[in-house]
Amino acid sequence: MNALAAAQSRWDNMTPCDTSARDGAADNWSYNAAEQLVLGCDVVIRTRRQTKVIGYAEFLGKIQAQLNQRQIDGEDDEDLFAQLVIAAIKGGNVRGFAEKLLGPHDLKDIALELVGPWYDLAVEQAGEDVD
Repeated sequence: MNALAAAQSRWDNMTPCDTSARDGAADNWSYNAAEQLVLGCDVVIRTRRQTKVIGYAEFLGKIQAQLNQRQIDGEDDEDLFAQLVIAAIKGGNVRGFAEKLLGPHDLKDIALELVGPWYDLAVEQAGEDVD
């Protein structure tokens, strides 16, 4: 077998790199960062070259945008916003209304969308913390 055929054979039989450890670490970091947002905290990632803040206000804006879009799309056919306001003022159970308003995505899902793209920067920060 010549060198070209050998190289082609190695290429054809390559297996993908095992990324399960990275995927697990990404999931763990993302889950913890999303939890911080849900609890009302900012997520701060500091490296030597930049600081990234995923703010609670940004999280609130993302939730508001989703709620507004669901209103625009006509997905609130029970006047849930009105029911939520009335229940909050009267001291009623608002959780059910809020969950219906959010639709299929809960707060954690929205927070995960926000923090997910920043995992690599968080890894860079962790590496610098070890140095």
